[in-house]
Amino acid sequence: FGPIMAELAIQLVDSGHIKKEFILEAESDYIGTARKWLVTMSKKETDEDYYIYSVLSLMGRLNTKASNQLLLDFLSAKRNYLKQHIVEQLLKNKQTVPASAIDILAADPGERTSLYNSLEHNKKTSLFPKKYLTQAYFAESNMYDLANDNEEASAITFIKKKQAKYRGRTYNFYLYKIRYDYDEESSTYLGIAGGYDAGGKKLESTEPLTTMYDEEFDAERIDEMFETWLLKLSEEEEE
Repeated sequence: FGPIMAELAIQLVDSGHIKKEFILEAESDYIGTARKWLVTMSKKETDEDYYIYSVLSLMGRLNTKASNQLLLDFLSAKRNYLKQHIVEQLLKNKQTVPASAIDILAADPGERTSLYNSLEHNKKTSLFPKKYLTQAYFAESNMYDLANDNEEASAITFIKKKQAKYRGRTYNFYLYKIRYDYDEESSTYLGIAGGYDAGGKKLESTEPLTTMYDEEFDAERIDEMFETWLLKLSEEEEE
């Protein structure tokens, strides 16, 4: 009753080939298997996190007292992406999500916007911590997602906020130093998150202008690099 069977069960239920009641007959077996993993996963990060994902998805589909309790217990797992998946299941099942789990995910730039979107979808945005409910924190998440898209960034360091015009409107831009470490060397780039409402109230970017400047980072040329990028972008759109 491992992850392969759980994934198959989800596909069969979704396609209408079997009824959920059929899966409920094996609920205790799935829960028993999952609890064996929980002992290890609550203590350290492990590659088994990936394999338990589909089992937890299935538990969310069952939506019983026992399966929801298992989801709550698995919030002790170390990896935040797994916590995020569990919170989504609990919200969908109209279960109470511990504030501690929400705080952890809101503090993680890699999970922050996904958490907010899940809460928004379930009309629970009041649960999102006010500390992180700012444009700057959401810009950080936007930059984090882009910087880690193809490979994991070693460091993402905020530099400053700038205001600049694009298409005749003024936007907020958040600048970062992005570093990637390799065996014996590293590469750094200027990260630009934008364009955000100049008033600072809107959390999501009004114009999707988040990018990394394609030259090596130079602390002495930050403004120049930003302005060169923005000018080039404007000229390309005019062609």
